[in-house]
Amino acid sequence: MDTGELRGVKRQVYGEVLALEEALSIWDERLRSLAALAPLGAETVQAEACLGRVTAGPVAARISSPAYHGAAMDGVAVRFADTAGASETAPKRLRLGAEAVFVDTGDPLPEGMDAVIMIEEVHQVSDREIEITAAA
Repeated sequence: MDTGELRGVKRQVYGEVLALEEALSIWDERLRSLAALAPLGAETVQAEACLGRVTAGPVAARISSPAYHGAAMDGVAVRFADTAGASETAPKRLRLGAEAVFVDTGDPLPEGMDAVIMIEEVHQVSDREIEITAAA
C-alpha cells in the first residue's frame, strides 16, 4: 500500500514541520517584507467616526462625565486615611454612617469620603459596624 493512502483514503500532506525558531524567523521575515511591523500613521478624526478604530495615544475628555466622584465598584465608601493598616490578619472596624457608607458602582461618593473598599473585603459585624480586610 502507498504511504499516502490508508484504507482507500488519500492522505493530505500540508507541509513540513519546522522548528519553532525557524517558523518564527520565516513569519517575522514575511511581516517585515510587507511592512506590517511598522506602526500606522496617526490621524485626527471626530469622536463619532472612531467606532472600530484604535487610538494612537491617550485620549482625554474636555468635560468629565459624570461630573462627580463616583464609586468604581460596589463596596463601602471611606476616607482613605481611615483604612491604613487594614489586612486579613489585622482587620479594621469602621462605624457605618460616620466612617463608612455602602455604595454601588456609579453612586456619588458621600461628602468627605475619597475611596471605596470593594464589597469582597467588607464584613458586616453589626447594624452599626463593619470590618475591612484591605486598605484602600
